[in-house]
Parts: sequence; structure tokens; C-alpha cells
Amino acid sequence: MKKLLIAVIFTVLSMSAFADTKMNADVVIVGAGAAGLNAALTASQGGGTVILLEKNAAVGGSGTFAEGIFGVETKLHRYRRIEFTKDEIFREEMADTHWGANAALVRRFHNESAKTIDWLMEQGVPFEGPSSNFYNNNPTWHLIEGHGAKLISVIGNKVRAEKNITMLLETPATELIVEKGKVVGVRAEDADGEVYDSRAKGAVIICTAGFADNREMLNKDTTARAEAFSVGPLKKTGEGINMLLKLGAAREDIGSLQYV
Repeated sequence: MKKLLIAVIFTVLSMSAFADTKMNADVVIVGAGAAGLNAALTASQGGGTVILLEKNAAVGGSGTFAEGIFGVETKLHRYRRIEFTKDEIFREEMADTHWGANAALVRRFHNESAKTIDWLMEQGVPFEGPSSNFYNNNPTWHLIEGHGAKLISVIGNKVRAEKNITMLLETPATELIVEKGKVVGVRAEDADGEVYDSRAKGAVIICTAGFADNREMLNKDTTARAEAFSVGPLKKTGEGINMLLKLGAAREDIGSLQYV
């Protein structure tokens, strides 16, 4: 009887050690860089619960190294009586690219830019701009006081203070959970091998980085190869992109890289 009891206890412990941790939230976000942190804070402020997954040991990602943000028709423009319209900047930018850029996406980006900067200011992110980041350009560049590190500090602290947000560091996503043709969650694994099965009642948002540290993807999808390099020890290996491509996501300009 004693041996049987020991065997039962061992079996129960073994099962619990390998069982997935089940989690549920309104929104599951992969990546706690600038985009992921702001998405998490926005969702939480709207009353939603959030699970935020990050594979690095700290939040911020490439956002930590940023200097500023593009914006047009922002509050800072109005304060300084800088007058130009979204339409004017849109036409100028599309002309510069010979209309090779995705016009609908550029328009959406321009239309949302002012609201983005105004919201960041409301959260306490300090700005110095607007200014021009290239000679003779319109002053659409909004420098952040303290640059990206300050933005990540302000937004990161607000995210940590939100009771609706569960943040897991060093817990990279391994696959998207799909049921009946719909993405319903994310599976992730932490440094100790514990697996998290995070289900989203509302949406799964992918805010992961590019693939500058993935030599195989660089060789396959770009002509950059040895010339490309990553900013900081951020492990930009393209997992988020590959998870989406695996599900049949459309490819558009995946071979374009921003050199920094």
C-alpha cells in the first residue's frame, strides 16, 4: 500500500509538472515593445483584460532606441501654428516613392498619427518637436524628450500598474492556437519550460520584431545578407512573421529593411 501511495503521488506530481498553464483574457498580445506596450495599455484602459507575452528579459524592444515619431496635424503643430494638412503630406510622401508604397496603408498611418502622439502626451510622454528629420522636409518629426527609453519607461510603468494586464517576460510565443479557422490564442513557453496556453475572448495582436538576427530569413527574403545588423541584443528572429505566414498571411515588401 505504501509503494502504491508513493507511485500515485509521483504520477500526480509528474502530470502537474507537464500540464499547460491555462490563461484567459480579452486580448492576448505577443511582443512588449513600443507597439505591444501601447496596445496593452489601450486595451486595459478600455476595460479589457490583457495577457502580454515578451521573449526578452525586459520590455521595450527596438522602441528603446527610437528618437521620435512621425505626426501630422498634431496638438504640437497647432500650438506652434504650423499649418499643413494630412492631404499635403500624403501627396508629398507618395510622390517621393513614385506611388510605389501602399497608398491605403500610408493614408491610414497619416490619419492615425496625430491621435497617437496626442494620446502619448496624455499618458505623460514628453515631446520636444515638431521638427524636420531631413533637410527641407516639413516638420513632421516629433522628438521625444529622453528618446525612446523615456517613452518605454513612461508607458512600461503604466502597464505594470494596470491590474488588468498580466505580463510574462522571457516567455516567447511558440505557435498561434487556431480553432475552426480562427486564431483564438497563443501558446508560449518560458525559460523553465513551463507552457502557457493563453486564450483570447476578443483578439490576438502580434507586435513582434523583424528578422535582422535571422540569417536564414535575410538570405532568403532580402539582398541585405551580411550588411544587415540588429540594434541591441533583442533576438529579432522573425517568429511572429513566420507564425502569420504559416497561417497564410499575405506577403508584402517582406524583403524591405530599415537600416539603423
